[in-house]
Amino acid sequence: MTRDFRQPRVTDLAAIMAIQRECYPPVLREDRLTIEERMAVAAEYCWVAEDEHGIAAYLFAYPSTLGKITPLDGAFRIAPDGDTLYFHDLAVLKRVAGTGLGSDLVDVALASAAAQGFAHAALVAVQESSMFWERMGYRRRDELDEVERENLQTYPGSPFYMVREVLPPSGT
Repeated sequence: MTRDFRQPRVTDLAAIMAIQRECYPPVLREDRLTIEERMAVAAEYCWVAEDEHGIAAYLFAYPSTLGKITPLDGAFRIAPDGDTLYFHDLAVLKRVAGTGLGSDLVDVALASAAAQGFAHAALVAVQESSMFWERMGYRRRDELDEVERENLQTYPGSPFYMVREVLPPSGT
């Protein structure tokens, strides 16, 4: 399977929206305008994975501060001096599930985070995905202030805020 990782383009929006529809129930889906805005404000922190059949996965992230949580449907609030790359959304088509594509996409983002000097990567695990994230080195973090606990509760089910350390690039 050939794989290419790159920043998304406006022409990728239909494929990104289709992946979101396949991966998430309606309550977790975000509208096209929100996705477009995220791509505009955090372009260098968003990636798609493409194979011979087209876009198969995406990951949207942005610079943040440890302990800050973007509520569902919330705008990305870029922290110019942030210490954390916040992974807001990772979605992988079922046709490539189990191939390691999601993990590879996370590795691409973590390598970028390391190269840019982020100390942490963080996310909200939804849809019982915490075991996947634990295998990627993330650990649940419950120490949140009241505002961030409220932001966490905008996600349905049993969401968890999870964090991992970003390791510096080898040779540094």
